[in-house]
Amino acid sequence: MKHTWLTGFVSLVLTSSPAFAKNVTYVLAIGNNAPPVDHKGESLAPLRYADDDAASVYEWATTFAAESKLLSVLDLETQRRYPKLAAVSVPPTLVSLRASIQYFHAAVEAAHARGDSVTFIFFMSSHGSLANRTTPASLALLDGDLTQDLLYNEILAQLPADHVHLLVDACHAESVIRPRGGDLSAQVVDISPEDTRRWLESNTLARFPNVGAMIATASDEEAHEWSTYQGGIFTHQLLSGLRGAADVNGDKRVEYSEMHAFLGAANLAIDDARARLKVLTRAPPSDLRFPLVDLSQARNIGWITDLSSTFARFYVEDSRGVRYVDANVEAGVSMRLALPAGQTYYLHTASDEASFLIESGRVVSARSLTLTPSTLATRDATVSTMARGLFATPFGPAYYRGFVDNSGEIPVEFFAANLPTDAHPRFSNAVLYTPWVISGASVIASGILGGLMYRSYNDYTNTNLQRPAADARATYDTERTLLYVSLGTGLASAIVGTVLHVLNDDDGTDFISQQ
Repeated sequence: MKHTWLTGFVSLVLTSSPAFAKNVTYVLAIGNNAPPVDHKGESLAPLRYADDDAASVYEWATTFAAESKLLSVLDLETQRRYPKLAAVSVPPTLVSLRASIQYFHAAVEAAHARGDSVTFIFFMSSHGSLANRTTPASLALLDGDLTQDLLYNEILAQLPADHVHLLVDACHAESVIRPRGGDLSAQVVDISPEDTRRWLESNTLARFPNVGAMIATASDEEAHEWSTYQGGIFTHQLLSGLRGAADVNGDKRVEYSEMHAFLGAANLAIDDARARLKVLTRAPPSDLRFPLVDLSQARNIGWITDLSSTFARFYVEDSRGVRYVDANVEAGVSMRLALPAGQTYYLHTASDEASFLIESGRVVSARSLTLTPSTLATRDATVSTMARGLFATPFGPAYYRGFVDNSGEIPVEFFAANLPTDAHPRFSNAVLYTPWVISGASVIASGILGGLMYRSYNDYTNTNLQRPAADARATYDTERTLLYVSLGTGLASAIVGTVLHVLNDDDGTDFISQQ
């Protein structure tokens, strides 16, 4: 009974404290190809790839989110590329949107009750409309509009998530997120600085310090879609960065400043300013370095590493033709990408290609791939402004540091242990694994020799005859010498193999933790 108080105390701690508190993520992906409803004076053709954008974001979310929802009507081509998603998608209507927000509201509260923190990602690809005399700026859904009032008061204000990421790919999207000066000056009144502060806090994202946003494009420009990507250019570049291409310091966390710089490099060489993607970026003021994604928490993924400047501009797609990543790496560093496991992928350079299989928790080195002349014809005219300029600028620490110096954003920290680099030695699989094979064989041989020594020792101790005893002792001594040699060889080979793997290892681990 003297330990009863201790047992009770331990039980109380275990039952009243969240022993496994963690951060959980929920994702809502919306894609609507249809033009806005009842916007007089606007004649807009349907989009082609907003449904593909939402489908690709939803598929990306399945590798790390606790739960995701897809609001889209997938066209025939999209259903062919994503055959499993038609069954889980629902139409992108106001009714579906409100129902999804109510569902996630309950999920966030349940997560908080467990002691977990929550990140909510809201993605939308659609048509956008500027405000006019009768209608506010909005993003198009099938049966109505997502206005700023709805976004702020029915979504952001109703979701008690610790952090929210707004990711929007739509023309005029910026005007929905924050008001423009023209509409605010219709009525001339004297406004004090304090009145201005209160108005901003109640009518812009300043009300929500936990909310970060990446919005394309500026309000006077059209959305960009490209058949080569089979999606919006911003969405494709965003997902390329979130899969690791933007992780400039190698810590597996993609922060806003990294993504902003990655997008800047991707679009820098576009000659025509009208075609150059512009992105409004706002890291959550409550934590300016809170990541868009933490790839160390991803599940059912594998990695391709050692993607260096020797590949120049490259892209990765799967057997369906779904394009996962485009990138261009600075000289002297290497890039690693997280890809869904269980699929065959194709790495394409300007003239060559190579296939590789991604398995869960495994690492594939791009150095081990055999490139052969590409068999794919270019889908779009390679002389176009878009094809010439996109990803023409290499991305890496040098570009990032210059970009952040100019933008004034808080930079990420660089650690030599994290930073992928091409500077250290590399070895073939034959060189890497031969010492371990020798070590394993030595262990087996040592076991056999130990058994033979035991038999020789018994022969020596169980005979009274001088000649057999001498022969048994000589055999025992020989086997003992061989055992010592075998053990020494095994130990030395194991040390050599370990050192080679440490030197060759790209990020200090061969396996990604499974969540």
